[in-house]
Amino acid sequence: GEDHMLVVVRDITDAKLAEDQLLQSEANLTATINNTSLMVWSVDRKFRIMTANEPFKNYVKEVYGLEVRVGRNIL
Repeated sequence: GEDHMLVVVRDITDAKLAEDQLLQSEANLTATINNTSLMVWSVDRKFRIMTANEPFKNYVKEVYGLEVRVGRNIL
């Protein structure tokens, strides 16, 4: 019933710059991984696929008959 307004203002410039740099770094990593004929993959501590390039996916499909998907346990 009162005529009040609460306004919170924050400067997020540094956070946005850091986010943009992270996105650029991730894009560069993805481009590097996908533009090589070497097999590249990464897993987390529970051996779940985090990243894999096409040569690795093709190898696993050819040798083991399995589809590589992010989040799937590699073991």
